[in-house]
Amino acid sequence: MNINTILDILLNQRLGLNEYKLDYLYPEIFTNLKTNTLPIFSQFFPCYRRYDFNPGNNKTDTENEYYLKIPEIEENKLEIISISTVIPKSNIESISFFDGYRPLNVTIEDVLINSMASNIASLSNYSYRRFRYISPNRVLLRGYGTQDLTAVLKIKYPSFSAIADSVISQFLDLAEQDIKIFIYNKLKHYDQLPLPIGNIDLKLDNLSDGISKREEIIDRFNTKGYPNKSMNRYHTYE
Repeated sequence: MNINTILDILLNQRLGLNEYKLDYLYPEIFTNLKTNTLPIFSQFFPCYRRYDFNPGNNKTDTENEYYLKIPEIEENKLEIISISTVIPKSNIESISFFDGYRPLNVTIEDVLINSMASNIASLSNYSYRRFRYISPNRVLLRGYGTQDLTAVLKIKYPSFSAIADSVISQFLDLAEQDIKIFIYNKLKHYDQLPLPIGNIDLKLDNLSDGISKREEIIDRFNTKGYPNKSMNRYHTYE
């Protein structure tokens, strides 16, 4: 979904602000969504991407730490949030759960299990292999050797159009409140402004609850997880 469609849905359909003629604020609203909403949303519903890399060619001065030198990540300045899993590339076709690495629906019920999966996989004592992401561009690996690996990374969405249809509703919920907060803070200084013909009434009451509604949405993202529903498919990416 492109930004023009997103703004139309939020400003006109959801908030009914078409009569306010806010076109002049679109550039600022776009910047606010890109720098504020998208990074926060990505923490709960990250963009999953699979990349191949060879640790033997990317050693650091620290034992078992390697640079994550992935051309697409560097060229497009993509921001890594964490690593979902690391698998030896030679074994990728024979590992049955890797069949789950294809576009699947990700719902609000999957959020917590998605966020916990990395820690479970990397810290569990049931495997001799270990991995841990070290921001901004390193990974700690134990038990993998120097063979070619495949890593599934959680990254910040590079664009609005990259948001999967399965989670666009959650993004719109969060973005709606961020827009309400932004517009309310912009227009509140002009509300009830006295003029010779009377006071200006911008009717901003329906925008004044943006902060509290946003907190409710973040709380929903944080708490509404149902592991039994999503456990078998927590290794997913869009």
